[in-house]
Amino acid sequence: MKKLILMILAFIVLTILAVSCSDNPTIGRDLEEIVIGENFTFIKSVERAEQTGEQRSGQVSDPFVIDDVRIETVSGTKLMFIDVTQAEGCAEPIPEKFEVIWDGIMLMIYPPQVAFYLTFNASVCEVLESNVEETIVLDLHEHFGDFDDSAQYTVVNASKSVEDNDIQVNR
Repeated sequence: MKKLILMILAFIVLTILAVSCSDNPTIGRDLEEIVIGENFTFIKSVERAEQTGEQRSGQVSDPFVIDDVRIETVSGTKLMFIDVTQAEGCAEPIPEKFEVIWDGIMLMIYPPQVAFYLTFNASVCEVLESNVEETIVLDLHEHFGDFDDSAQYTVVNASKSVEDNDIQVNR
């Protein structure tokens, strides 16, 4: 009887190891979530975040500049304001224009840390204007869930191939 129980336990352990060591690293971890905002689309996807990180620069985003990032509480809601400038952009808010891409990972250290990519797609614009400034407003609770108020956010400009335009926000 003991031998049978040990064999069953060994089978279960080997099955778990075989599934967790799969050749496809996205099995079970890429449950894509998409939320449409006024002038952005929020995408929670491991695969998209990894792809964006690997292809930073003009391959995944038209050029833009992150001017400022700040977090404010408005009517009891914690919001992140991301001020951006595009050399050529749409005058109207279009959800497909900006993408906020997050892999769904929050590092649970102190302070908790979240990093996400911001991309810009000028091809959705019918009329391009020069030096368009606008603000992307993210509801932190809606997009990132409950977290410690001390969480640190890193906004990565996916149009840049260097990390000097990554902006960290501590709140």
